[in-house]
Amino acid sequence: MTTHTDELRRRYRAFLAPQDEPDQVPAGAEAATLAVPAESPPSRTGLLAELIDLFRERPGLRSVVLTVGGDTIGVAHRSTLEVFDPDALRGDCLSGPMPGPPVRFTALYFRCPHPPCPNQKILLFVDGAPPECDRHGPMIQEA
Repeated sequence: MTTHTDELRRRYRAFLAPQDEPDQVPAGAEAATLAVPAESPPSRTGLLAELIDLFRERPGLRSVVLTVGGDTIGVAHRSTLEVFDPDALRGDCLSGPMPGPPVRFTALYFRCPHPPCPNQKILLFVDGAPPECDRHGPMIQEA
């Protein structure tokens, strides 16, 4: 049976360190805790914005432990979230930044509809049919 914590781990997996890491918060790193409200957890984009703001406000912060109702959902590291930071899309390249405003993408999350199969895919677009699980066929898109 899937618990609410497991459901949130799956929802926020793109931001979290792998659960099999024995020490998710690096030794000596400044860490904070962010409680996700159990009754109305934020969307992926809402949580991402909240985490990015937290890391911007606290430059020395390296990790944020996400919790719900006293249970740990996982750990978000600054290095992982830098990939999602919209300002990073303006970055410097050999010929300079691209003109115009940064472009933002929405990730599409797909999972195998046959629990406990762990297969999942994160895509920026779908051209035709949804992706397929190599064992069970077509995947379903998560909200």
